Amino acid sequence: MTVGPTELFLILGAALLLFGPNKLPEIARSLGQATRQYKMGLNEVKKDIMTGATEMTKPLTEEDELIATAKSLNIPTEGRSIEEIAEDILSRQS
Repeated sequence: MTVGPTELFLILGAALLLFGPNKLPEIARSLGQATRQYKMGLNEVKKDIMTGATEMTKPLTEEDELIATAKSLNIPTEGRSIEEIAEDILSRQS
């Protein structure tokens, strides 16, 4: 659904009759600011979504892989250093 030149002319004419020539620039300015704020908000949401997607696809670090391995072997990881967890994994594998 597009607005052609005839429809645009009718809308502007009706706005001129309703609000008068002094109010139209103020209304147009307000509409422009609202549109700008809407686009800025939309871009911020897109950026947040992309950041979240990047975080989810980011490769695991060696420490993350070590903790995942420990959890799969039912080795407790809370409050323990990486070295302690690695020792427990090695002792289970031998």
